[in-house]
Amino acid sequence: MEGSEMKKLFLAAGFLGLTAIQSPAFSDPPAEAVQAGFTTLAGHYLFSDPAYTNPSSNWVDCADNDDTKVWHAGSPGVSSTVPCDHIRQKIDPLDNSTVLNLHIGVTDCGGVGIDCNVSIETVNEQTHVVTADFPPNWYMRTTIRMERTFAGDRTTGGPLAVWSWWTTPSTPAGLEVNNVELQEDLGGYANDGSPNFGSNCGGFPCGITGWTTFDSATNQHIPPGYDETQYNDYGVLITSNGTTSTYMCWYINDILQAPCQQVPSETAQEFIQRRSLIATVYATGGGPITADRDLDIKDIDVWTCSNPRSQCVGTQLFNDGHGLIYWHPRRRSRGH
Repeated sequence: MEGSEMKKLFLAAGFLGLTAIQSPAFSDPPAEAVQAGFTTLAGHYLFSDPAYTNPSSNWVDCADNDDTKVWHAGSPGVSSTVPCDHIRQKIDPLDNSTVLNLHIGVTDCGGVGIDCNVSIETVNEQTHVVTADFPPNWYMRTTIRMERTFAGDRTTGGPLAVWSWWTTPSTPAGLEVNNVELQEDLGGYANDGSPNFGSNCGGFPCGITGWTTFDSATNQHIPPGYDETQYNDYGVLITSNGTTSTYMCWYINDILQAPCQQVPSETAQEFIQRRSLIATVYATGGGPITADRDLDIKDIDVWTCSNPRSQCVGTQLFNDGHGLIYWHPRRRSRGH
């Protein structure tokens, strides 16, 4: 895409609340996004950009009282319990890159991990104003790592994650979509997943999981030498026909991790719900926080169809017979 065309794209996308902190550097869509017709860069957050320099209060709405900012402290239904200065731009000594760091220390939250968290999201938890949102169908990718692992059990753990949520808090039914959840405890592991809060499977939301590092049934395609403490690209492709069927596909470093799965028991409302972005570090167990938690984020990118205010639905279902299944727009024949 020519620079002038990209400039027009972001001027047109100004109503998404994104222009204030868009980076001047742009990303090309990965092949898995292109094949589904998602070639419009609707959200581009490059955290090495000067717009994210410290203090974070320059760009994070720390008190949830400033809807002119895109990012707000908190996650769906939960306030951020750790001070805003734990959200910071820093140089990561691993590769000397400038990243966004979300940090919980062992002395934070009284040293006890009961919903102790530091989080940012594109919805204000107090006013419920949405400052950046995206279609229900998209490709979202993030480049992240966690800084350490420890041997403690899960009562002292909690996810370090980049994920998304539906933007209508008054609607109890919706899809949580986790690009990835990194876990420092038990020596370190990772997974993705999507619980459907509009469904009921034995008293719990029905859900799907694409891959986990600890399950031999779903870790067959994890890249050689994979390490949660190194930077990796984590992507999720969501496509649907808008009324009866949604498929999700998860990727690590552009490698499909498991057969794409159909979302179970989806409601009519869920097919049209728009999505917000969240990055979070949690210590959710009831035990003491025995190790610092640090999530380092290089970027978050979202690609959509040419009209990010639409549902971006597909009309044809593609299935390669080897696990890749997605809805895509009707393609024109070659030469037309």
